Amino acid sequence: MPTVFREETRKHIHVSSANGEAEIQNISPRGFWIFDGEKEYFVSFKNYPDFYTATVQQINDFTVDAFGNFHWEVLDIDIEKESLETPENYPLVFTK
Repeated sequence: MPTVFREETRKHIHVSSANGEAEIQNISPRGFWIFDGEKEYFVSFKNYPDFYTATVQQINDFTVDAFGNFHWEVLDIDIEKESLETPENYPLVFTK
């Protein structure tokens, strides 16, 4: 991974900005956690490298569709909830 990881995202950061159905709960040097009101999901920077250089604000700026999938319009990234629930079924690393 690149070493451009910003200092403000090196620490564990609690972000409590909900978008109605889900919220980013923590951001760490390895990824971040999304809580959808029922379950918490880990989004790894290893599996989703485009998030690695994103700011805290960009990571926190997402929406949830009717199926519970997550969308980051500014970053042009979409993640299906299914891929977070059963990552072994989705072995490829996300790239644009």
